[in-house]
Amino acid sequence: MFWLHINGNRIGPLTIEQVRQMNISPDTPVWYQGLADWTPASQAPLTAHLFNVDPSQVMPENEPQQEQQQHNEQAHQGGFYQGMHSPAGAITERPERPKTYLFWSIMATICCCVPFGIAAIVFAARSSSLYNMGDYVGAEKAANNNQWCLILAFVLGLISLPFTSLISMMG
Repeated sequence: MFWLHINGNRIGPLTIEQVRQMNISPDTPVWYQGLADWTPASQAPLTAHLFNVDPSQVMPENEPQQEQQQHNEQAHQGGFYQGMHSPAGAITERPERPKTYLFWSIMATICCCVPFGIAAIVFAARSSSLYNMGDYVGAEKAANNNQWCLILAFVLGLISLPFTSLISMMG
């Protein structure tokens, strides 16, 4: 999985095909497991071919960390890469799919609180979609949002139940 640094935003994880489709510049910072630090895409062994650079002419991935760091410092004298670190939470293994409670989200929409129930359904679908695209951190965040919306839907439904009953008895 690859990470890019574009316009101050870290984008990833991405496949090499997704990186290719983004039409990045040779100077776009890239990071993937095996690189000690952010590197211009044209100088990283796995992305150099996107710019017709012979991968054998760039730094090998298994280069000792100290030599690789010196190479990066020489390549980035402008200071652009200074302070940039490898993406926090970059995950290379596929974690377990987060629970989305889609059934309960649908039930909350039907029985309790429609606005939060719909939001819970949207977050459940988004979590599954992000997980399938390989964005495991995003999938986990969407699943957490799903759970909060689901809790709010049930709580607001229970709170409004006596008032709804009272209004229907009066009318």
